[in-house]
Amino acid sequence: MAPHELSLLLFSCSGREHLLTRTYRTWKSVVAPIPEKILVLDGSYDEASIAHLDFDFVLHAKRRHGYVASISRSLPLVKSEFVFWLEDDWEPLSPIDIGHALDFLVENPRCLQLRWSKRAPLDRSGGPLREDIYRSEAGFSANPCVCRTELLREAFAALEQAEKGGRPGLDGFENFVTRWCTTHQVTCAVLDPGDEPAVLHIGYLESTPRKWHMTESLAPSAETAPGSFAKPPPLWRRFLMILKLAVIFPRLAIRQFHDNTYYDLAFRIIATFTRAKD
Repeated sequence: MAPHELSLLLFSCSGREHLLTRTYRTWKSVVAPIPEKILVLDGSYDEASIAHLDFDFVLHAKRRHGYVASISRSLPLVKSEFVFWLEDDWEPLSPIDIGHALDFLVENPRCLQLRWSKRAPLDRSGGPLREDIYRSEAGFSANPCVCRTELLREAFAALEQAEKGGRPGLDGFENFVTRWCTTHQVTCAVLDPGDEPAVLHIGYLESTPRKWHMTESLAPSAETAPGSFAKPPPLWRRFLMILKLAVIFPRLAIRQFHDNTYYDLAFRIIATFTRAKD
């Protein structure tokens, strides 16, 4: 695989400078050099914090437009056949062989994406595509992955023309691309990490509001003020959240006695809740 056929596309947004720097340095230390590196910023950003990072191109929308808009605006800039897709809050937990991912995509021209898994053991219900690669049961995911640029552009071109919505679990851009792949007989795949996850989501408690991930954010009338949802969740979802919290918190409280990772998670939840109250 020729090096010039791959570009890095790294996404970040307001208030996440600390995550971006950590993520970029970590991945750069485990991934072979990538000739073209594109950084996509959404909203106000401390540009001095990224001045020392060696990106070839920075696309910066100083007024917040959302994640979907960032993707749509950045895809035309990519010159390579494949894209290494990376958000600003992921770390690798095991060796990352991008060459292996590229070889698989070259051999499978109707595969849009090969991603690394944040869960182990892997859900193999999608069926094997190769000894260590399976069809993604979840469909398309914005987790760290390598994508085929042409198919990615086709999917987002369809998204831009489609009816826009703000329903969680249905109108997110990942949901749309997953349906597009099914309709067009396009595959999304995932590498089997073995007994341990391949990647760690370090920014899950600093997630951006869900409205920015919805197709509705591309609509001309989209509201650009901060908010958690384009539409408030229904009452039944709030009751379901109570049940989930009742199950998860006691387990977390017990596990933090034996594992520093869970203690750190509990600490961050409390800190996040305290800031939200203030």
